[in-house]
Amino acid sequence: MQFLRIVTGLVCLCASSLASKHESKTPQFHNSANHPGADPHVIYDSKTGQYFAYSTEGADPGSLFAIYSSPDLSTWHKHPGGVLKACYDDDMNRIKGGQACWARDWYWAPETYYNEKTGWYFFFFAGRLREDLSKDYFRYSDFEEPSKIGVAVSVGC
Repeated sequence: MQFLRIVTGLVCLCASSLASKHESKTPQFHNSANHPGADPHVIYDSKTGQYFAYSTEGADPGSLFAIYSSPDLSTWHKHPGGVLKACYDDDMNRIKGGQACWARDWYWAPETYYNEKTGWYFFFFAGRLREDLSKDYFRYSDFEEPSKIGVAVSVGC
């Protein structure tokens, strides 16, 4: 019983010492949130020591999905362009060289994953299927919004 009291006392003493160390530190917070970034997804790249964020909005004109990088999750740098080239302008006119043109609009919810075995990056996103394709690829004619999941693949960067 005496041994149990001594161990309990030591545990309490250590816990109180640790608590006082943490209380003396002033919490630090910085997040300027200067960039538009709906639906963000962040991954860490151990090769560069950087975090990369992908967001629905914020890409340059003619591009889809903004790309940001940060060494500390506080200071963000916007990369020019975007992940994909846009297929349509603001008036829905087709742009030559666009990517993921199966979707008309509603590009959103980007996520990126890295496969260490292959060295490939997989970029997933949602988009609304074009009307001219919906009958062929979306077999539910009564469904109003034929949304699909898109996948883009990149071999190491």
